[in-house]
Amino acid sequence: MGMMTHRHRREREARYLASLKSSNAKRVQPKAEKPEVKEEVVEPVDEVKDESVTYTKSDINRASTATLKEIASEVGIEDAEDKTGSELKKLIIEKLGL
Repeated sequence: MGMMTHRHRREREARYLASLKSSNAKRVQPKAEKPEVKEEVVEPVDEVKDESVTYTKSDINRASTATLKEIASEVGIEDAEDKTGSELKKLIIEKLGL
């Protein structure tokens, strides 16, 4: 039942090869050449902190403790690394007058 005779195998192979030659077969298209990319020379710039960053009270209340510690050090709160998130929220909101 599961055995395929040599003749059946040749017929199946012939059908397969014919299907590859038919117009319905998928044709491999050559890849289009990539356009030439011009390199732009960019000078490295020292990290510039944007002093005009404004925070809302909602931003402060939603921020993670790690982010609050960064904000606290930006606004000049001492010992920010030793404080909890809720302490930092209160201090930052007071410091920024929100």
